[in-house]
Formats: sequence, structure tokens, C-alpha cells
Amino acid sequence: MNINDFNDGNFRALLRFRVDSGDTMLGEHLKNGPRNSLYTSPGIQNDIISICGEIIKSKIVQIVNAAECFSVLADETTDIGRIEQMSVCLRYYDQKDKKIREDFLEFTPAVDRSGKGLATLIMGCLQKNSIHCQFLVGQGYDGASAMSGYLHGAQEYIKKDFPQALYVHSSAHWLNLALANACSLPSIRNCISTIQTVGTFFRSSAQRSELLRTTIIETLSETRHTTLVALCETRWVYKHESVMRFKELYPAIIVALEKLESSINKETAQKSCQLLSTIKDAKFVIPLVIIENIFSYTLTLCKQLQTINADLVEACNHVDDVLAVLDEMRENNKQHFSDLFSVVAIMLNKNKEDIVLPRIANKQTHRSNVPSHSSEEYYNFNIFLPFLDYIRSQLCDRFQKHKSLISSLQQIIPSKCIIATNEEINDCVNFYSQILIEPNAFKAEFAIWKTKWLKEGSRPKTAIAGIDNCNPLLFPNIRKLLQVLVTMPMSTATPERTFSSLKRLKTYLRNSTGETRLNGLALMSVHRDINVDPEEVLTQFSKSSRKIMLL
Repeated sequence: MNINDFNDGNFRALLRFRVDSGDTMLGEHLKNGPRNSLYTSPGIQNDIISICGEIIKSKIVQIVNAAECFSVLADETTDIGRIEQMSVCLRYYDQKDKKIREDFLEFTPAVDRSGKGLATLIMGCLQKNSIHCQFLVGQGYDGASAMSGYLHGAQEYIKKDFPQALYVHSSAHWLNLALANACSLPSIRNCISTIQTVGTFFRSSAQRSELLRTTIIETLSETRHTTLVALCETRWVYKHESVMRFKELYPAIIVALEKLESSINKETAQKSCQLLSTIKDAKFVIPLVIIENIFSYTLTLCKQLQTINADLVEACNHVDDVLAVLDEMRENNKQHFSDLFSVVAIMLNKNKEDIVLPRIANKQTHRSNVPSHSSEEYYNFNIFLPFLDYIRSQLCDRFQKHKSLISSLQQIIPSKCIIATNEEINDCVNFYSQILIEPNAFKAEFAIWKTKWLKEGSRPKTAIAGIDNCNPLLFPNIRKLLQVLVTMPMSTATPERTFSSLKRLKTYLRNSTGETRLNGLALMSVHRDINVDPEEVLTQFSKSSRKIMLL
């Protein structure tokens, strides 16, 4: 119980703290108890952590099996110990709480990273935890060929054994790829690269960061942001926020770089002069305003695609809404770009800069060369319209697969069933016949369901709203298909979030943490809402065979 000169760990420190706080029973046990049953060894700690994790996992598995319909989500990352960890999560509809849940199951090392090896790993994880795999209806992964390949990807190997387990590419990842491809236009690409460079320039020095912070407070007193957001490729929403934050803090960034131009540090002065010259140019400001404007429409879509309590139908509807807005912008592009061009002119006038029409040669191969009569028309034709068309085409092409996947199944949604025919829904009935309660009675059940909503004025437009208004006793098959639809994976955001827990648990000083301890701690960290009864832990702990005295 004495404080040691060396660090003997948080666990022993907490024990000393409790004894010092007045726990005489614990103090007596640690002082006079048998040396082989103090329960302070790493082995005992691992056993208790493992038991807590197993209790949490058993509660999750029990709810998943009771739902009789689930999807598996998986993603990989390399931890601090250079071990490839696969995060396996489950998506299902909780009938008790009437909401969709995505629960973390476990981390498992991925040694064989081929499609067949990953499929074996995922199915082994499900079977090991006694999950009823016959109710697997969906697979949610990223677009890596080892996971999504239609010949030798993990999803194809799993689908051979469970044909109903359809693969759905992460919607949030689709959007990120769509924006990344749209940003491959030279002017847009150079603008984003400059934003990233400016952010790195300030963050690489504490002195520069403090100067930027104080300049923002002095220049933009109404803003609540005092730093730039890193343009991170793996955090999808950060691409939107970094551009929008840069546009908001643009005047303060100009002032900060002007101050750094006179720095006694030669490298800082040179770099700030180069960056200042770049970001004050119309060739940078115009793409910045265009990107910020377009990203303001896709930001809410990006956030919505990463939510849990949403379904594919809702996601596709939101994509259609964004596309409708972009189509209207395309149709009235002159008016929309004129408004953006006015914003650019104001920003440049504050810095005493002008918008100059670039030189147009008869033959140009290295940049856009559309004939124009004014600088506004030039930038409209060469930057705004191409970027808008790229975004629109990318969203249409990538999300078309999601629409085709649910084209038949979504006909049971109340807002769509009133115009649906039996022939349109027969495909999904035949496909999911094994999990339906009474497949032969579906035709009559669907007719009653359709008649019910023809009488109603307000009809749910999503599967989640539909399942809340579906009586399981009157429409058991309809409810099961709605449950399948809401269970279809929408994104891999949940496995991505578990990587944050992994980084907190397995750190530089704890890089040799074993898998059993890691999973136990991860389950307790992620599922803080699941109660673990200490009596249940002690009961299971007492059943283990070990040569110690259980008092």
C-alpha cells in the first residue's frame, strides 16, 4: 500500500486511493489477505475484463438473434502494434426500443487479407459468438477489392453461403469518392491543395498558430472559430468543414500572412510571401467560393449518410433532393454564378486585387480555353459549370447502384405501395421467401396494406417511418420486409468510430495489449449504455478453476 518511486499502474493507484478514502475492508484485505488471492495480478485483471466484455457481448447477441434480421459491417485499420485489426459491427432493428442500432462486436486480427481470408474471418467471428447467420441480410464494407470484389471479394464468398446477404457499398464513402473525383479538375485541385498547405504552414509552428488565433480574434470578433480544420481524407465531413472554415477566416488569414512576411525567420517570411501571393489571386479565390458554395449543399448529406437511425431509402431520397438543387443551379447557372462572382469581387477589392480575364490562345492544351467575352463568363464556363457537372454525374453514377438494389424492396413503403403492382414486388418476395413468415399469403396481405394507405392522407416516405406504422399481427410479412429494408447497411461510419476507441486503448505505452484484454476494454468503452451487474461478474469469475482462495 506504500507509494512506490516507479509507476506501478493506474489499477494499484486506484486501490490506494480507495483505501485512503476510508475503505477499511479493502485495506485489511490487501494488508493481511493470502498472497495467492489478493486479486491484483494482471491475470486476474484480464479475467475480470474478459468477463465484463463477454457479458456485454452476450446481451448484444441475444437482441440480434431475437431481431431475426441483421447486417454485418466491417472495416480494417492498423493499430500502434502494427497489427491489422478488423472491426466487426452489427446493424439491426431493436424491436423493444423501436430504433436501428449499430453495435460493435469485437476486434479481430486480419492475418489473411485476401477476399476468402477476410470472409472466413468475418463468418468465424459471427459463428464464434453464436449469432444465427441464416438471418444475415446485408454486408457493409468500403470499396477495397478484397472486400467488394464481385469475383474474389469477401462479400462474394459470404453471398455464396448466404445468398440473401447483399453487399452495400458505404454511402458516406461513395459521397467522399464522388467529391474526390469531382475535385480532380485542375483549378479545384490546386485550390484544395493550397488550403491544405496554408493549414499545414500555421499548424507546424506554435508561434504561427498563436498569431493566427489572435489575428482572428482581432479581425473577426463575431466568429466562434479560432483555428483552421485539417483537410483529412479519412474523416469524410472534414473535407467540407475545412473549405468552409477557410472561406470564413479568409480575411484573418490574409492579415496573419502579411504579419509573417516581416518575420526575422527567413523561411517563414519566404513561405508566407508565396502563400499570400497565391491566396490573393482570383484564380484561387474564385474556386474557393465555388467549392464552398457547392459543399454547403453536400455537407448535410455527408452528415446524414453517417447517421445510424436512417435507411437506404432515406439516403437515396436525400441524394435526389441534392441533385434537384444542383440541376436547378445548372439550369440557371448565369444567375447563380453572378451572385458568387459578386462575393469574389468584394473579397478581392478588400485586398486591392482585380479579376483579370486570362489570356486565351488559339490552341491551348494545359488549361481550359473556352472563348469568353468577360472574366465572369470565362470562370463560369471553365470552373463553375465543369465542377457542377462533375458533382452531379458522380452522385448519379455512384448512388444508382443503391437505387437499383432497393428498387423492388422499397415498393412496400406506404408512399410507394399505393402505385405499386404485385409484379413489381414479386422479385423481392421470392428472394426473401426463406425469412418471410407466410410467403403464400403475401399477395393478400399486400392488397390489404395497399388499401389501408389509399385511405390515409399522410403516408410515411421511409422504411423507418413505415415499420413504426406496421402492425406485426396484421402485416407480419410486410413488417419483415420493412425490417430487411431498414437493416440494409448505409455506411461503415460505426466501424470507423470504433477505431477512435482502439487508439485510446492501445497506445504507444500499451502496444503489447493482448486481444482478449483489448476486446474487453473496447466493449466496455463503446457500450457504456449497457449495464454490467457486479454480482454477475463475480458469479462467473467464481466458476473459473484456479488455485486461489475465494472468500
